[in-house]
Amino acid sequence: MANLVENALKYARREVHVGAAMSSGQPVLWVEDDGPGIAAEDLPRVFERLFMSSRYPARQMGSGLGLAIVGELVAAMGGTVRAESPVFADGGTRWW
Repeated sequence: MANLVENALKYARREVHVGAAMSSGQPVLWVEDDGPGIAAEDLPRVFERLFMSSRYPARQMGSGLGLAIVGELVAAMGGTVRAESPVFADGGTRWW
């Protein structure tokens, strides 16, 4: 969760929202930002090790390992993680 919040803070224009709820007896957590969003062609790859989008080359801030680690940890705990983008008309990303 910390990695998702950290990423959202890096890319947000003004706002980051974090939420939690129960759905069918299971916890659901999400992080949402109002940043530029993730290109449709990049969405299927965001949890791949060493993948870094070339859409914003000036914003290369990471190693490409954080989301891969998130994906592995969530899977090891029996959960799933996914990204949605755009969330708003002008971008944004939501991580579930």
